[in-house]
Amino acid sequence: MTSIAINTMTRGSASVRSFFGRMVDSIREANEQRRAYDAVMSELQRLDDKEMHGLGISRADFHDIASGNFKRSVR
Repeated sequence: MTSIAINTMTRGSASVRSFFGRMVDSIREANEQRRAYDAVMSELQRLDDKEMHGLGISRADFHDIASGNFKRSVR
């Protein structure tokens, strides 16, 4: 009986470690995405009005551009 209890505890611990490992990986990925977003926003905020006009964007587009969701409308 003792070996069954030990095996169950070992599997349970592995499951908990796996859960927390996935959680840590998810947090790391979110942090990497946030750093990339912040870097793009920083670069966009350095643009002046003339540069933005030349690119066909406005400050209102910054969030969509930095998050990868920008869609340029065809005129």
